[in-house]
Amino acid sequence: MSGQTLQKAFCPLPGGSTAVYTSSGLAYYRHADWLGSSRFASTPSRTKYFDVAYAPYGEDYADSGTTDLSFTGQNQDTVSGMYDFLYREYHANSGRWIQPDPAGLGAAKPSNPQSWNRYAYVGNSPLTAVDPLGLFTHSSDAVQYLRGLAHTAAFYSRFEFTLVDEFGGVAERDEGRLPNTWLDFAGNPFALAICCSGPFEISGTSGPEKDPCNQGTPQVANAPNVPPASPELQDALDCISSCTGNPLLVTSTSRVTAIHPANTPHGRGLAADIGYIPGITNLFMQCAGACGAQFALDEALHPSPNATGPHFHIQLVPGLNGGHGDLPRNNNLECR
Repeated sequence: MSGQTLQKAFCPLPGGSTAVYTSSGLAYYRHADWLGSSRFASTPSRTKYFDVAYAPYGEDYADSGTTDLSFTGQNQDTVSGMYDFLYREYHANSGRWIQPDPAGLGAAKPSNPQSWNRYAYVGNSPLTAVDPLGLFTHSSDAVQYLRGLAHTAAFYSRFEFTLVDEFGGVAERDEGRLPNTWLDFAGNPFALAICCSGPFEISGTSGPEKDPCNQGTPQVANAPNVPPASPELQDALDCISSCTGNPLLVTSTSRVTAIHPANTPHGRGLAADIGYIPGITNLFMQCAGACGAQFALDEALHPSPNATGPHFHIQLVPGLNGGHGDLPRNNNLECR
């Protein structure tokens, strides 16, 4: 905004694209790659608005057209080469945050030397990881898709996979659980296109079963001034974090506000809002239902009337008229 005049507004669309509006109306669509970076934009009349390439840490090159840079879904600052993340500013040419990790020494893991540098970006793994808030590193959509498949099928097998980048180097190794019917997907170009949306090759082997509810140690943190969750709600949040293998940032719990009056699930200590993590909606909803949530919403895709921005909402009671929001109707996973 400039005074009361709209400069730009961004509307997330299914599939990772973004509609960009100006004061004149719809201007163009951003089309994202596997990290959420906008590499191409098209106009409503289906012509090119711009295209651009990014080096691993977000340095742009080969720009063409009216450039509007967006690295991993974050907009460029008014200062060239800087990107606005919610909690920190990122300098692409340096490949570093310009502020240290606000967690202080708590951000360092003795077993992971890449975490010792509090200015380092995504543990120096920019081709396979993102940090939507400037606080936590998350696997990119390629890894999240594999994990998501593991939690949305009736039958599972362990799957170890390797992502190979466009230069032939190993971008990431991980393990997950895939439906038995998908174990032959390695090398299938159609499946590969769905999975990665990026320049990756995938190979893998099946193995013994692994607990789908325990993909990692729970990591749940509250944003500043957010009250602690009730014990029952905290158990559900810890369960979702462990089930998805992702850290969660809780942005709202039981504080009574004009948006969350005392008689609402928030006001009764039965609901929480969680910082948005792109690319894991299906996995998050599967885990939320398995961890005791009775209602949940992806408020980037389906915002409630009073939504203040993209986030996940969960509550331990059903919604209005007994609704369950975005929770899957048939959930084969049970973690509680």
